Amino acid sequence: MPSRSSLEKASYHHNPLDVIEDFIAAQEWPCQRVSHDELVMEAPGRWCDYQISFYWQEDLNVLQIYTALDFKITQDRLDETVRLLDLVNQRLAFGHFEMSDDNAAPAYRYAQLLTGQPHLKSVFLEELMEYALSECERFYPAFQFTILGSKTAAEAVEIALLDTLGEA
Repeated sequence: MPSRSSLEKASYHHNPLDVIEDFIAAQEWPCQRVSHDELVMEAPGRWCDYQISFYWQEDLNVLQIYTALDFKITQDRLDETVRLLDLVNQRLAFGHFEMSDDNAAPAYRYAQLLTGQPHLKSVFLEELMEYALSECERFYPAFQFTILGSKTAAEAVEIALLDTLGEA
């Protein structure tokens, strides 16, 4: 196992939030640098505008992306939403959906270890954001059917992932 000093030498040299902030500005999306290690932005989506938070954990060299969906989970839909989270997470290649700390809203979270990378590449950032937003877009209807509707988690996932055949 490498020593702590060799890991420190391989540490990320710059705050990746600086690169992210420049990227977001170029897209002309609203954003706010909350602190040295947190950035919050909004990105337009098909179903809603998503609030995306980036967290930089310098001591671990980890960049986290957290994308909140605009739903409030009521107590009567909480159990079914938990079942939905399980079904949705089984279909993800990276990251996971979870409930916010107060169990009020679902969110997508992904963490990337940046150890050994001298700087964040814009191509990686674009892919990271594209993947996070595409997963939110893909499963947004399932959350809508479960949280706001009367569908079970299984029904909601099945409907949301139904491929449309043919042309209208």
